Amino acid sequence: MQSLTYIIGKDQRNLVDDIQNFKIDFNDSNSNWVQARQYEDGMRQVFVTMKNEDNTPYDLTGCNYWFEGSLPDGVHKILDAKHGVAIDPVNGQFRFDMPKQAFAVAGSYVQAFFRIMKDGASITTLEFDLQVLADKVISGLVPRDYVTPFEDLYDQLTNILKKAGDDVAAAIAAFKDKVDATLATLNELNDLNTAKLQKLASSVDAIQVQIDAGNVVTRAQFDQLIADTNSKLQNYFDNLSDGSPKFIDSLTALKATYPNGTVGIWVATDDGHRYAYFNGAWQDGGVYQSSGLGYYPNVGIISAGTLTIDLLNKHADLRADTMIERVGSAEVKVPANVGIDLTNLGSIDYLVYDIPSNTLMEMSAIDNLKSTQIVLNAIADQQLVYPYNRHTTKLFNSSEMMAPTNRATVVGDAIYVDWDQSAILVPKTTLLETTDNQFYTAKTDTDTKLDFSEYHTKGVDFMLIYDTLAKKYALSEIAKQDYVTTNQGLYNSELLLGIINADGLKFIEHGSNIVMKPFGESKQGNVTILNGTLTIDTNAHTIAFSDDFILGLTQAGRFQSLSHADNLTYQDAATGSAINTLYYHITLTERHFYVDVYPHDVDDFRILTFWNGKAFGIDDLDRVIVNGIGDGGRAVPVNTINLQQLSTMMYSKDHPTVKIANLGDSTYQITGANSTDGRWSDLLQPALIAETGNPNITVVNGGFSGKSIQWIHDNFDTYFGSGKQFDGVQFVILGMGLNNATEFYNLDTIKGITKDVIQKIQALGMSVVLATTQANNLTTLSDRQEWYMYAAENAMRKELAREMGLQLLDLNDATQKFLQHSHVKNSEITFDGLHFAPRGHQFEADWFESQLLTRPITITDSFQIDSTVQNTKSSTPQDWVVDNPDFADGFKTKFSTSSNTADTMLLDTVVMNMNTKPKALTAYTGPQGNGSYALINGTKYPLGTGKTILLDYAEMGLYHIQIMSGTNGSVDVEGLKFE
Repeated sequence: MQSLTYIIGKDQRNLVDDIQNFKIDFNDSNSNWVQARQYEDGMRQVFVTMKNEDNTPYDLTGCNYWFEGSLPDGVHKILDAKHGVAIDPVNGQFRFDMPKQAFAVAGSYVQAFFRIMKDGASITTLEFDLQVLADKVISGLVPRDYVTPFEDLYDQLTNILKKAGDDVAAAIAAFKDKVDATLATLNELNDLNTAKLQKLASSVDAIQVQIDAGNVVTRAQFDQLIADTNSKLQNYFDNLSDGSPKFIDSLTALKATYPNGTVGIWVATDDGHRYAYFNGAWQDGGVYQSSGLGYYPNVGIISAGTLTIDLLNKHADLRADTMIERVGSAEVKVPANVGIDLTNLGSIDYLVYDIPSNTLMEMSAIDNLKSTQIVLNAIADQQLVYPYNRHTTKLFNSSEMMAPTNRATVVGDAIYVDWDQSAILVPKTTLLETTDNQFYTAKTDTDTKLDFSEYHTKGVDFMLIYDTLAKKYALSEIAKQDYVTTNQGLYNSELLLGIINADGLKFIEHGSNIVMKPFGESKQGNVTILNGTLTIDTNAHTIAFSDDFILGLTQAGRFQSLSHADNLTYQDAATGSAINTLYYHITLTERHFYVDVYPHDVDDFRILTFWNGKAFGIDDLDRVIVNGIGDGGRAVPVNTINLQQLSTMMYSKDHPTVKIANLGDSTYQITGANSTDGRWSDLLQPALIAETGNPNITVVNGGFSGKSIQWIHDNFDTYFGSGKQFDGVQFVILGMGLNNATEFYNLDTIKGITKDVIQKIQALGMSVVLATTQANNLTTLSDRQEWYMYAAENAMRKELAREMGLQLLDLNDATQKFLQHSHVKNSEITFDGLHFAPRGHQFEADWFESQLLTRPITITDSFQIDSTVQNTKSSTPQDWVVDNPDFADGFKTKFSTSSNTADTMLLDTVVMNMNTKPKALTAYTGPQGNGSYALINGTKYPLGTGKTILLDYAEMGLYHIQIMSGTNGSVDVEGLKFE
């Protein structure tokens, strides 16, 4: 426990110099301090003693203690009125238990102090230096404001929502009671039919008694009567079938379908009457159950198969071979997959299956259904209405489920997926971390083996799930869909660890410790690499050995020396699997390597398994390179060159080939509604060549309209690789951000995909610089407006650049200043509020040139150009640079001579003007007459004597400035100023 002491009326600190950039200098003030670590929770206690000016205790009786603070990020605030504990109020002592939100951000608090409240009045202590040490081991809280009065309201709201959930549950229970009553009524119907049949049988017995008594005219007539009667009764019994009614649209439809009759009782849905075929015609039996049956006969129960409802994407699917049972009718088998887009989710939405057309339909009411139409379920308030199909209906993204937080990463012991054995091997204990940074220790009594042979045989996708309530693992089939944007229909307690199919791990969280167990384990045991390196290229399908390669075998210390002569080319296994294993076959007379899923001979040695860019099953991963990445494909790729080295390459007198690519969205591509003329990448290439003199510089445009970082991730191999658009590129400017939020609102997902793309590029030997999005003044699309890009996408990019050690080009900041402060009309900068027009692209080309080259100087204030500026070039003799008498016009030196014989370059410089306040460009010369002139971006401006204003307003942009002597014999030039 750390102690703080305050003396009310005596403690003081110096005022802050800049109230806008609030920063307290604790070195010049009598101060207290507290240190803590990120993500501490509740156990960090501060003991506070308060005294009067005469050192007597400050009476805190009846007081409340508040902690107020501004977090190190300068954005989020803490106001905690709940965690102060009185220790000895009379002697001015209390304790404060710091909340976990206080330690969400590493660094020193902008401001931290205590407020003492009593009867509406208050007094505050002096600030203390609250320092939060970084925790680099785990990721903790997302920073947010923490105000305890509001936190109490949140708790009340949670209780309200829980009560609402209880009310819905009661409504569903009441509906179940109605369904039970319906089934009871149905049983009564069957009893009634049985009673009628028994009565008819009794009547036949009575007739037989009369016959036995001889009450007939003749025996032959009576026998014929009996025969006729028995025939009619038998026909009636036969027509009754099992007593359960069948349904059809109308009597007309019944007669057309069965003109010669058929068995059973039929109910026409148009008039509600029942009909039976008797005496050669369809007989009307009156209204069927006019007193009310208590259930709707067209309700279907799914006995096998799945109805899938995705509320996020507003779509429902019914899988082929699904079996639907109906009361009183034959079971229906769905012949083929059928789906429907949902458009009526705002009210009660009935999902109805039509048998003849094999279609799903939406209906707002079901009181006029045809007999061929079956009600499967209904949706209201994001919930299923009918409980009887609940276990055969997969409802995604409902209010009872949690989308992003259902995913979890395995950060403890590995879980192995053994496709060969159709089993998942789970350790006794491992650690899981959810996307909202909650940790669960997953324990089992023994090592668990989950059998997925059923899914393996069917060839379907399935999920690996851990239930935090049941504390057990489970597998569940899942329909193919976008695994990033839907939550797979999981409940709160179920964590999705991975989605698996025949292609391997189709989806896992980035960095999750779930691996494919090596195929074809050798009974000889695993080999070791004693020396050298083994290189695998899965794109070229080659395996290469270094000339010093030594392979250690497990048989009695045997080893084998290899070299490049043993290199081999392989094909993926005939099964179509991209999971391959390298084997070594060795006998007294044979020795060779081969690649397959399984060993060809039981005595062959398995070297390693490789899949998805990584090697498995060998301890010497530091000697294995996969697709250019060391540590068995696990080494983190890094940039081979940075911006400074790129600039050096471009300026090199050897004129090496330099190929730069931009990779972005439509803001990199278009300059008008139907135009790409004048886009910045096309302007940048000639500008770089002109400045460096290197004709071998190429800028490849990679603008893809409407595309996101997910798209380039999924289509990476289409554009990168031998013979592809970005073949030979050395440096990539990665934008591709404006469309991300149209697909994902989870920044962690966008960040992970962006990181994946960067590492794919780096794995090809290319270097990457991240760029923020181009600024805009769009008002119609909220996920592309400047506030969202600044607060979400670009903040994430800056964070990712720091984490990966990448340089960042803040295009958003530069273009925002150009939009706001330049004198160029807004309509000339952007033609639709989002995309820049040619004038805007010209500025972007200027700015990118200033960032990619080291010679341009970026200025944000007044600036003086003379011989002392370090990025200038000059062709003058050294003795032309002389002292300027009395520092005239503020220049210490000037160019001066009386022996000029040619038009000589006095000075050449490049300046990127980013001034947000207007500046003029002015030239200054000495008193001697001369013929000097300035070239500004190729335009000639003669220089007079003394001060010459070249540009009344120097617009924001890049200025290539040259000062030439002219051909006069006298030269007297001081320099230029942006002022």
